Amino acid sequence: QFFDDKHSSEAMSSVLRAIQNDSFDILIGPALKVNISRLSKYAEENQITHISPFSPSQSASQGNPKYYMAEPPLIQHIRTILQYGLDSIQDVNFKFFYHSNHSGKEYANSVANYLDNYNDRLSLEDKVKYSNIELGNDDFIESFSLDKYIDESEHNLLIVNSFNENFIHHFLSQAAPFKEDTNLTIFGMPGWEEIETIRLEYINGSKIHFTKSYWMDGDNELVVNFIARYQDKYFGKPSKYVFLGYELATIFFPLIDEYGLNFNQYLLHLDIEPKARRYNFKEVLDAKGQVNRIENTSLRIYKIADFEQVLVK
Repeated sequence: QFFDDKHSSEAMSSVLRAIQNDSFDILIGPALKVNISRLSKYAEENQITHISPFSPSQSASQGNPKYYMAEPPLIQHIRTILQYGLDSIQDVNFKFFYHSNHSGKEYANSVANYLDNYNDRLSLEDKVKYSNIELGNDDFIESFSLDKYIDESEHNLLIVNSFNENFIHHFLSQAAPFKEDTNLTIFGMPGWEEIETIRLEYINGSKIHFTKSYWMDGDNELVVNFIARYQDKYFGKPSKYVFLGYELATIFFPLIDEYGLNFNQYLLHLDIEPKARRYNFKEVLDAKGQVNRIENTSLRIYKIADFEQVLVK
């Protein structure tokens, strides 16, 4: 059955009443974050499998071990960047820029823990260098100078955990003069490339990288055929949410058909690579070792070259 929450609290109340009058084994949605916590709370209270198709919100899980996040959370983007640097860059020196709010400090602590755990396995001379750089003062934009964080003798990998448009513009304007052959790789946060105030030439080139879950190969025969069939039926081009919704059905429904509601033990061992988003689900444990939720951990890395998105990994 399909329900329309209309992205409103009032409509969601009606949806919940309709759901309560029936018996469901699995709930999928809603599309946006606005009502997902309410549906998640109902699913947790009734021990119903809940699949979140598009929201990266970890807090919406309500501690439901049957809660599946198809869209990786922001911390997974940061971990993916760290692992990319460890795997792909020699003499890498990580610098993590963050704001002095609660979430920024949490991310900084996660970076430190991730790299400390990695360094624990290495000899002293092989340990990876990193530093967390807090952007805490009221005048942090005016006082920020990128030059002092660039060491020419090492490969500097900068992770800029900021969604402050003024600071992003200031940061990128300072990064732009660096030559393409400078030992510098910069990772922005998801959504930077969609900020209208950011000059496109600032993020065009080999230095600036991004992470994302959604990546379409427009030349793939299966993708081309899917688009053609969709246009024939609905007289328009499918959005990314059409692709992602279709993919979720092709992943979960066959597993449920074959294994029933205990499909989890099979899903966790699959590395799924459909056409729009890759999937590698992992259990997230709480402090007591209990499963809190299940997250997709698979992301792509890309850059913008000649004003086109180019896949890096």
